[in-house]
Amino acid sequence: MTSGGAVTTLYSFCVQTGCTDGAVPNSRLVLGPAGRFYGTTYSGGTNNDGTIFALSPAGGLRTLHRFIGSDGFDPGELIRGTDGNFYGTTEFGGNFSCPNDCGTIFKITSQGVLTPVHHFDGNDGSNPIGGLVEAGKGTFYGTAAYGGANGDGTIFTLSLPRASIPSVKPPAASADSFQP
Repeated sequence: MTSGGAVTTLYSFCVQTGCTDGAVPNSRLVLGPAGRFYGTTYSGGTNNDGTIFALSPAGGLRTLHRFIGSDGFDPGELIRGTDGNFYGTTEFGGNFSCPNDCGTIFKITSQGVLTPVHHFDGNDGSNPIGGLVEAGKGTFYGTAAYGGANGDGTIFTLSLPRASIPSVKPPAASADSFQP
């Protein structure tokens, strides 16, 4: 926004063929390293499953991850953990044997290395659309809209051992690498 109150568009989604840069950004932005903003799109990307992106203050967008279903789809808000990484949930995907594609919890670095942290199975919750909060180093809390003992949702906690989480290699660099 300018000092006069005018809004300036920094980036318009779905400018790439097939919306590989993402579409429907429906979560708040999180400030990260080098003054970049990090966020998610609910759709677009691979198979229309959503993306995670970084945006420079000048409007250059870099797609960090394109969800493919097995790592989740339809991501929600990101938070920045005390370890400097970003954490979030996907409403669906992950455990395809779950009747509602129960959703996931993931970690992603500012360079785009995504680590699946948890796949919901319905018993521990399903469809975690409420996001996460970190209460201490590696201890996260959140809500899942469905699942649990009565099928009406859960409040969950997850403690992560920092050194033992496997990583998934980020996608190869593409044309969407912080071009203003």
